[in-house]
Parts: sequence; structure tokens; C-alpha cells
Amino acid sequence: MFERLWIFVRKIEKSLLTLQSSIILITLLSHIISWLWTGSDADAITPAGFIAAFATGFLCCGIKLYLLNRKHKVNRDTDREWTVYRVLDILMMAVYLTVYTFKSVFTFLFPFGIIISRISAKSDKSERFLRLSIVLIFLSFLLNLYLSSPINISDISKFLVVLISIYLGSRLNTSVLSMQAENLRQLSTTNDTLNRRVAEFFNLQHLQSAIRTIHNTEELLKTVNDMIIGIVGPTYSSIVLYEKDNDKGAEGRFVLAATNIKAEHRKDFLEHDCPMLWAINNEDGIVSDVGNGIYFKDEKISSYIVMPLMINTERVGMIVIAQYLQSGLNSEHLRLIRYIAGDLSVALANTGLYEKMEKMATMDGLTLVYNRMFFKTALEEEFEKARGNYPLSIAICDVDLFKSINDRYGHIFGDYVLKCIADRLKSKIRSNDIIARYGGEEFVIILPNCPLKAAYKIVDRLRESICSEPIGDKNNSIYVTVSFGVATYPDHGTTSSAVLKAADNALYAAKRDGRNCTRHA
Repeated sequence: MFERLWIFVRKIEKSLLTLQSSIILITLLSHIISWLWTGSDADAITPAGFIAAFATGFLCCGIKLYLLNRKHKVNRDTDREWTVYRVLDILMMAVYLTVYTFKSVFTFLFPFGIIISRISAKSDKSERFLRLSIVLIFLSFLLNLYLSSPINISDISKFLVVLISIYLGSRLNTSVLSMQAENLRQLSTTNDTLNRRVAEFFNLQHLQSAIRTIHNTEELLKTVNDMIIGIVGPTYSSIVLYEKDNDKGAEGRFVLAATNIKAEHRKDFLEHDCPMLWAINNEDGIVSDVGNGIYFKDEKISSYIVMPLMINTERVGMIVIAQYLQSGLNSEHLRLIRYIAGDLSVALANTGLYEKMEKMATMDGLTLVYNRMFFKTALEEEFEKARGNYPLSIAICDVDLFKSINDRYGHIFGDYVLKCIADRLKSKIRSNDIIARYGGEEFVIILPNCPLKAAYKIVDRLRESICSEPIGDKNNSIYVTVSFGVATYPDHGTTSSAVLKAADNALYAAKRDGRNCTRHA
């Protein structure tokens, strides 16, 4: 519509210029005919005045037509060009009013010459030219009244028509300018929206790329939370996971997986804010200002977003975004967080499966300690750390007479015995020790930064913890003993295979000495 209006105004201006030029030529011919027929000017206008009016009008019209039609147009939306056009209009009007006053029909064209303004003209500048035009016409009218006796009703009518035309024209100009301002505002809004959409697209693309490449849950959540902070710009952003406690039958607990909340405020957030938000949360998420019973422990928070994280139909966590600014978060932010939450929920399911598979690849399925494959890798890594820095001990454990347990009580109970022994070993070793199932009824323990004497004492206490209490289920209960062999780097070898061989030899020595004992290389 705006473009059609611009074309319409342009056509009016060209038509007006053509009409102005035609009237100037007709006026010239009327004077020539009057001179030739009667020998004098019918309106008693002097030849000098007529020539001045004719030359000025024709020159101004010619300049405007040239500017309108030249091939390399000056930008018609500039204030400078608009000013040139209006100055030409004022000049034409001033000369013609001085020469003709209100005796020529040309007077009626001046208001239109003034009001057909450049659409980009500022309203204050447009008003200045309109006021100047009215002043010139009013002065010309007063001069005409002074020179005319008695007062000519026709001149008064013409004067009123001119003033009304200028007034209505100024309103038209104001409307055109208002339409242009509204159009520019809408265009700016559209551009801003488009820029936001493009930015969102690249941010979401970057997020999806991160999700595809990160298989560690902790790293993934931290990366996503950092992206949310960068995209939305909130005061606080947190990703909270909900862990159920199936063994105790409790409601579960909230775990702050990723956040930028200050450390001293995190306890209040978990104990006060999270249960409140968890209770009101729904699948579509919520964006709102605080109020209606929802108040954060941090009283400065004025608006918030809470979005659930769903795996299948189960809520496993939520994204919580808080802003100090009133109405600082809106539906656009909620829409973006909903996309992120959907991708993150899928990623959590995938990373959980990946970590589960990774754990299955490194853990013994029966005893839930590390398997032999993981042990070999861990042993080489620990040896590299220990080489030249500190001693490292290896202990091998073998269940005494395990074959007879299987033969007498069955393999199911035998598996149960292995699981109980593994549990007791895990509960007694140090936090940095590594335990693995080495064979059928054999376990191996890596003890970093542990000399032989200390390793011997630790291992012998493990042996006593196993044989001191019976192992049993609802059908059977027996006492089980184990034997240990211990060796240490660098005392019994400088390579992992040498130390492991020495520990194995010490285990055989324990077997030869009657079992249920610990021997070192």
C-alpha cells in the first residue's frame, strides 16, 4: 500500500507540473493576444512584471520536471531534495502573487505545489514551508485588498479556497508521514524478528551439534546451561535433575546438575525454590512474573521460566531460568527453552544409554566390579603415574575351595558367594584403589601409592573381613575363606607384567601354606 501511495503522489506531482507549465504558456498567449488586439494588457500588468512571472514560473517548472525525469535521479527520499522542491514552489508563488495577486487561476495551483511534499520529509520542516506559504498568500491578499476599492468578494473567496486547500493538504501530508513512520516501524520490527530467528537457528544448530558429540551427562548439561545463559541472558539459569530413592521409598531429591547461581544461594534454591517449581510445573512449561503464591528465596527475582525435562512420559528434571527484571522473560523465551528442553531430554536419554553401555563394557555383570579388560588398561595407566614417583602394589585374591562350593550348593549359590565377596572387598578398600574380577573366582586390587608393608596390612584385613562372617541366603549359610598374594613396584619388578607375575606367585605360596592367608613376593 505504501508503495502504491508513493507512485500516486509522484503521478500527481508530474500532472501538476504539466498543468503549471500549460497555464504559464496560456497566460503568455493571453497577454500576447491582448497586446496584438487592443494594444495594451487587459489586466494592466507591466511587461516587466509579466516577463518576470513567466520566466520564474517556466524556469521552476522546467527544473522540477528535469529532476523528476533525469536518468540518474538524486535520492528522492532525502531532505535536501525535498527542500529544493519546496523552495521552487515558494519562489513561483511569491513571484506570481506579486504580479497577479488573485486575478489568475494560477493562484489555485500554489497550494498543491506546496502540499505535494516528499514522503520522507520531516513534519517540522513541512510545517515551516506551509506557514511560509500561508504568510505569503495572506500578505498578497492584504495588498490586493489595499489596492482594490471596493473589496472584491471574488478575491476573498479565492483567498479562502487557497487557505482551506493548504490546511487540508497539510493534514494529508501529516497522514502520509504517519503512514511512513508506521511502515518503517513495522519493517524494523520484522527485521528484528528475523534477526532473532536467524540467531536462534544458529544457536540451536550449535546446541544440536554439541548434543551429538558429547556423551558425558555432566559435560552436556554444563554446555547446554552455558548456551541458555548466552542466548536468553537471564540472571540465573539452572538445570535440575530429580533422583528417585527407590530403596527408601522416599519422594526423591533434587540435584543441581548445572547452574550459575552463587554457591551460598544454592541450598536455598534446592530446598525452597525447586520443590515449589516442581509442584506447579507442566509439560508445556511456564513463563510468569512472581506472585500468586510463587516467590523465590532470592527476593530480587521478578520473573521466571520453568520447563520440564521428560524421558518418555516421566519427568527427570527441569530447566529453571530467573530474571531480576519485571517481565524480563516472555513467551518467545519460553518457546526457545521448549526447543532446548526437547533436544536435551533426548540427549539425556541417549547419554544415559551410552554411559550404561560404557559401564557394561567395563564392569563385571555378576559382581559389579571392573572386569579384566578394564583392569589391564587401568594397570598400565597407574604404572605410568607411579613410575619414578611412588610405590604401587598389586594384590590377587582367590576364593578357597570354590569348586567344592559350586558342587555342593550349586552354581546359583556360588555366584551369590562371589557377589558377596566383591561387595565386602569394595566396602573396605580405599577410595583410590581399583578392584576387578580377574578370573572365575579371582579378584585383583590395584593399590596406588602404597608400599609393600602397608599393602600387606590392608589386604590381610580384607581377608579377615571375608572369613569372619558367614555368607548365606534363605537356604544356605557358610563360612568362606580367601587367599591373597601381594607384590609391589619397584620392589618386585619395574613393569606391570613383572609385578603382576610376582603377586600371582605369592598367591600360589599362600595356597601351598594352607589357604586363608596372605603372602607377599
